[in-house]
Amino acid sequence: MVKTNEENMLSWFKKNDILILDRGFRDSIDFLNEIGFSTKFPAFLGANQKQFCTKDGNESRLVTKIRWAVESVNARLKTWKFLDQVICNRDITHLKEYIDIVAAICNCFRSPLQQSREVDCDIARKMVERSKMPNLVQREVESLAHLTKSVCHWQNSESIDFTFPRLSDYYLRSITFGVYQLSQAPRYADQHLSDGELDIKVNKTSPDYIRGKIQSRHTSARKYFLWIKINQDNLQDPVVGWYCECKAGARTVGCCAHVATIIWYLGKGKHSEYKPKSDTFSTTVKDAAVVPQTDSELELDD
Repeated sequence: MVKTNEENMLSWFKKNDILILDRGFRDSIDFLNEIGFSTKFPAFLGANQKQFCTKDGNESRLVTKIRWAVESVNARLKTWKFLDQVICNRDITHLKEYIDIVAAICNCFRSPLQQSREVDCDIARKMVERSKMPNLVQREVESLAHLTKSVCHWQNSESIDFTFPRLSDYYLRSITFGVYQLSQAPRYADQHLSDGELDIKVNKTSPDYIRGKIQSRHTSARKYFLWIKINQDNLQDPVVGWYCECKAGARTVGCCAHVATIIWYLGKGKHSEYKPKSDTFSTTVKDAAVVPQTDSELELDD
């Protein structure tokens, strides 16, 4: 499409523009760079790589945060049943006209999906700042013997005098930079509490460390250990850092859904009238078309 300048599309761009892409464009990256565009897209795991490094995880999160705009438009179009299913071959010749009609109706009668707010610049600035930070919790977990998975170093949080401060929704969103992970947290909690309790332990040597274990929602045989460092003396900002074994667990720009589950449960779920449900993940994630801008992100979490 670029080579043939489909619909004069090259007039939309300027040299050195940054194109925010998904992984489907991986075979086009070299070509786009050669003709003068900068490109950003989520990272790929290497052949023997089980987890993104902090740098790749952070850069991928910056990409998915921006690509929300594209995915939310797709979701809005798919609220029309015809576009939310496999299209028959006989309809393909008229598909462009159908999409034009639906898009015109959306533009005329529905509110904009994206509206600029003053707080957006602050969020972007914080995300860029955190993208340059190393994951110090990961380093400590990998270097300190008493932070390993060994049972002898940990004690159940319910069996000791352990308190975790109540956290506001604003603070939780400042940790995740969105609410995709927070929307998943009750589902993970439901899944584990229906089987007993969440596996949350406190380190005997360093009580400022919490360790959790979360079942993967995709693979029944897979469980992830995660570590959260807290400062119990700082009630306004008690969460210092985190690290999880999942693919996206090493990033510092927001946390994965597994870490968010433990933080949400300790900081909000236990302080509220939350009650676990038995349907766990049987319901679908809310469509991006009906969620505010910061409420739906593409995720790498397992």
